[in-house]
Amino acid sequence: MKKRVFLLAMLLTVVIMGFAMNVEAAEIIYRGYCGGEDDGKNLTWTLDRDGVLVIEGQGMMKDWTAEESDPESYYYQPTDWHKHNGEIYSVIIRNGIINIGSYAFYDCESLSSINLPESLTGIGDDALGNCSDLSSIKLPESLTSIGNGAFANCSNLSSIKLPESLTSIGNGTFWQCFNLNSINLPESLKSIGDGAFWWCSNLSSIKLPESLTSIGDGAFVNCSSLSNIKLPESLTSIGHEAFYDCDGLSSIVIPESVTSIGSYAFAKCSNLSSIKLPESLTSIGDSAFEGCCNLSSI
Repeated sequence: MKKRVFLLAMLLTVVIMGFAMNVEAAEIIYRGYCGGEDDGKNLTWTLDRDGVLVIEGQGMMKDWTAEESDPESYYYQPTDWHKHNGEIYSVIIRNGIINIGSYAFYDCESLSSINLPESLTGIGDDALGNCSDLSSIKLPESLTSIGNGAFANCSNLSSIKLPESLTSIGNGTFWQCFNLNSINLPESLKSIGDGAFWWCSNLSSIKLPESLTSIGDGAFVNCSSLSNIKLPESLTSIGHEAFYDCDGLSSIVIPESVTSIGSYAFAKCSNLSSIKLPESLTSIGDSAFEGCCNLSSI
């Protein structure tokens, strides 16, 4: 009996010590407001000693875009937690928050994980730009818009699945995501913005949905691992420099729906050996195939 009591006492001591350690580890060291409504007080943020930033509340998050009238500002305003960016390793955004503000986590170079709620509908411009330690992220199905440069220069981001609710990818969204090797594009997608996958040098294949109507200027510049790509029948235009310097691309068929190919669209695609152009085509831009030294038939 005494042995059982002793063991129970020991177990209880271990549980209490573990609880105390967890409480200590989760100690809040900084806090504030970050909302876009009610003088910012609709959302609160806390940062604990473990580097976990938690944002909770209801409604809109603030945008940290610089005021054009402020000569002292660069292109964004520092967030309240900006000076602690190097201490942030994880972000948790609670349900009830509907957007991530522009530049919210810009330059959080130590950020390796982020948990997004089902209430989220939008991610602002450059919201997660320069988060070089971020390797993967799960986007909620509620998301309808991703801003320009939202994941720009997330150099360790290797894979991402975009939700079916998404209709457009903004300019420079995945700019210089060097390690991005796979991405699932939703069937709802209609446009890919300028420079969207600029210098995603590890992107080897991508399936474009049948809903896509336009590929922006410089969309796939320097995607040197891209060896083949099927353009959908819904596509009407290919932007300037769209596939510039994609030297792994060996062949491509332009669908009958395309009416224009921009300047330098396939320039420096040195391994492109054949291309079929449609009867619908009305214009080919300057130097569209410049430097395609292996192109033997067109």
